[in-house]
Amino acid sequence: MTPVILKDGYVYSNTRTDGIRGQYLTTHSYMSSWRGANDSDEGNLRYFLQNLACHRYEEALEVARISQKFSQQFFETVGKQCLKFVELELAEIAF
Repeated sequence: MTPVILKDGYVYSNTRTDGIRGQYLTTHSYMSSWRGANDSDEGNLRYFLQNLACHRYEEALEVARISQKFSQQFFETVGKQCLKFVELELAEIAF
């Protein structure tokens, strides 16, 4: 199996027998279910971690703004991750 492209939570791979097929990644499982300010602490955490894993830092910052319980930890985590991947503008916002 040879990975071809990653798009919208699906990794498309080429196999000799089946050709190109898509498989949904669990890293994107909560992306379409997040309810924003109306979501639970657990939902916010899940959405935050999935966005962080996908390097979607702007969305992770949005969760940090909304979260009541984990806001400080979210901002710090996003800031460190942005510095690691040289996303300086977003790191400045996070810190």
